[in-house]
Amino acid sequence: MTTANNKSDYKLTLSKVEGCFKEIIGMEQEKTELIRSVMSGFNGGELVSPLLLAEAGKGKSRLLKAYGEALEIIGLTVLFFQPIDVRKSGEEMWAQMLNIICEQRQNYALLIDEGHELFQTGATVQLQKIAVLVNKALDGNFKGGTIRLGDNIIAEFNRQNCVIALATNFPGRIPKAIASRAMTMVLPDYTKKDLQHILQGMAKRAGLSITANAAKIVANCGRGTARPMEQIVRQLGIQLNSAEKVRSDVKEEDVLEALRSLQMFPRGLTVGEMRILQQLATNPATDRQITAMFPGSDAATLRASRAYLSLNTENKDGELTDSPFLGFGKGGYVTTEKGKRFLKTCKEAGFSW
Repeated sequence: MTTANNKSDYKLTLSKVEGCFKEIIGMEQEKTELIRSVMSGFNGGELVSPLLLAEAGKGKSRLLKAYGEALEIIGLTVLFFQPIDVRKSGEEMWAQMLNIICEQRQNYALLIDEGHELFQTGATVQLQKIAVLVNKALDGNFKGGTIRLGDNIIAEFNRQNCVIALATNFPGRIPKAIASRAMTMVLPDYTKKDLQHILQGMAKRAGLSITANAAKIVANCGRGTARPMEQIVRQLGIQLNSAEKVRSDVKEEDVLEALRSLQMFPRGLTVGEMRILQQLATNPATDRQITAMFPGSDAATLRASRAYLSLNTENKDGELTDSPFLGFGKGGYVTTEKGKRFLKTCKEAGFSW
């Protein structure tokens, strides 16, 4: 591993490492922690093995890759993969991994996206081997040596300077023994400002120029994650191509048409949430009564929907100022006047639920 010889080397390396994270929007605390880890390794110190937890669309894969790029700068051999890559390649990727971990002179990092798939029932033999390796690598009491899967020897493991990084949106599927040994990072929601910035990049890559008002509608559908915006931008491209419209002029009506086609609603609301607002516009209800109104609906989903509808919304500076769609009154939860206006606007725009 590269080590710092002087202040000049340190500053130059730090600049390169920071550059790996430059294009990642938001996640300032998480980026700082990972950069600190890399520079600790540069100075001969300990490297962090992170467990990145986030919903789909919050940038965990990109953050994982950036960490790998930074580790390569300080001399580690890095292998980034998803379990699906292992299933497709059969023994090929396992052989590549085995070559890395058995080379006593190499410092290395295994970066595993969708890491929960290593531990699911029915995992292939190769994935089971990797799961055993991950478990041993994160065990501080295991200093290296023979690793077995059942009675079979699968590797002679070199413990020194091994980084294991996992990313997942299913934290419950990561074994507690592994989660407790890694440094867990729960990635925050993107702010509206972050989502607007991300949308600019998406639109540019898709060859679209979106008007300010139209962009606001798209960004408001994000709900802290970029995934809904990806779907909307993709649908906008399909619509404009099929209609032979100019791709450089996306207006509000184009976005609303895309939402209707995707069965999505403004501000990222689900059909279930629209129905909650509709019901509570005339009939205030308690938690239990709301659950009874929607038989068959998951209770946790209903709670999450109520929580979201009860949130204040951000203004352009990220301050909480506007009234929520759902409030709490004498009879329980009730749709606010702002919520009622939202329902009316959606109906006038051709949405149905």
